Amino acid sequence: NYIYYVGGICGKNVGGTVKNSYNTAVVTGYRFVGGVCGHNSGTVKDCYNKGNITSRATYVGGICGHSTSSAYSDIVMRCYSTGRIPSADGYAGGSNGGLGGYRIKDCYNTGTINGNGSWTGGVCGGTSVGEIIGCYNEGSVNSGENENVGGITGSLYKNCNIYNCYNNGNVT
Repeated sequence: NYIYYVGGICGKNVGGTVKNSYNTAVVTGYRFVGGVCGHNSGTVKDCYNKGNITSRATYVGGICGHSTSSAYSDIVMRCYSTGRIPSADGYAGGSNGGLGGYRIKDCYNTGTINGNGSWTGGVCGGTSVGEIIGCYNEGSVNSGENENVGGITGSLYKNCNIYNCYNNGNVT
């Protein structure tokens, strides 16, 4: 019931590289749940997820539940997710649930994202430090009656940037 760091490929990536990998299965956990990595502080590139990702709490993403670092790098790049996120209590995103100190580059999402809490986005639920570059969303993004909901990201804080991104999905 309270399983943290759950991923279709890797539960927790600390400084490693996940490349040319994919998940097509349902992935279920409590917190830090991702189609490829539950928590990432390494590199994830050229990966995809087609499975539905379910979390009972926060930080759930089609590719990574959460990515963090103290230095900018192209941490999640050329990845996509078509799987649904049927429910999450916050920080839910098509690529990443949360982003702190990294870049999401050239990624996209076509799956429906349903967040029951704040910070829900088509690409990233919430960005505290980082950049989202060349990404897009075509899936619906829904967050009930909560705040911080966006086609690309639910929140973008000081020193964060979005470049060359677009959204075609409905945002509710």
